[in-house]
Amino acid sequence: MTSFADFIRPDRPFVIAEIGNNHEGDMGVARELIYAAQEARVDAVKFQAIVPRKLCSADQTQRIKQLEKFCLTFDEFQELSELSSKLGLTFFTSVFDLDIVDQLSKIQPIFKVSSGDNTYADLIDKLASTDSPVIISTGGLLLDEIDQLRASFVSKQPNTNKLALLHCISNYPTLPENAQLALIETMRLRYPDITIGYSDHTMGNDACFLAAAMGAQILEKHFTMSHTYSDFRDHALSADPKQMSELMKRLPGAYSYSGRLKEDSVRSDFLMTGVRRKAIVCKPILIGEKFSKENVEWLRITEDKGIADRNTLYGSVSVSDLDSGSIITLDNVLS
Repeated sequence: MTSFADFIRPDRPFVIAEIGNNHEGDMGVARELIYAAQEARVDAVKFQAIVPRKLCSADQTQRIKQLEKFCLTFDEFQELSELSSKLGLTFFTSVFDLDIVDQLSKIQPIFKVSSGDNTYADLIDKLASTDSPVIISTGGLLLDEIDQLRASFVSKQPNTNKLALLHCISNYPTLPENAQLALIETMRLRYPDITIGYSDHTMGNDACFLAAAMGAQILEKHFTMSHTYSDFRDHALSADPKQMSELMKRLPGAYSYSGRLKEDSVRSDFLMTGVRRKAIVCKPILIGEKFSKENVEWLRITEDKGIADRNTLYGSVSVSDLDSGSIITLDNVLS
């Protein structure tokens, strides 16, 4: 069974090029965006599967008209999924309608819930029941509401490795002072069993690099061929191919600052050679004599051995005769 363990990388975030509706209903542009995303070396491409009249109230005639113009059919999504697979990309969609979930589950391994639907309980329950990994953006939610969202999902799908929560500010675009990237760290600590990431709506790549340095394991960035493709708002806040390529090149370096995927034993400063004080014999010690402040001093040494903890040493008995200046190791101490 698929889970986020199958997608998360050790060297950088799993990067999603959010094509969304930037194709504006043109399959030629949709294909071009997928090829450009593959050239930029992202991991996944995401579209939006919308049924306009099941999303917006009937009085929103202009909005419905625009969305209908942008809509792709299931057959078109299937074609794009197959193209993505050939190019080594994961294809999936943000889904907005209950009735198309089962059909889409045949062509995509992941589902996404937008911030606008993170309180749409029926949709979240439906997705939790598919056994597919589900990404949910948390725009507009307070932390206690995210708690409720997590609990609701887990009540339907107990495997927490099926859920990813993305910090998100639902402003288009989001100004730097409103990005609140510290919430990534807050969410990581609050939900240690959940994959935590970031869905970006800022201009440029700076927020993405900072999110990676904070340990975001998934990164979603809107993607367009050109910021001036049309007056549709998403183009302006999206990364173009050049920006996406730059993002992918620099992400591993930014992610390395977090160090969260390293074990303590492989920290570069673990041994603290030449810096950590170690126990040194300051006056000769005879076998059977106890170690104490009178016969031990603590000095920085250049060797990767020796005892650094006084509680391990003081009151213990020496198992050998030791000369002044000797480094005291566990082999010298009666266990």
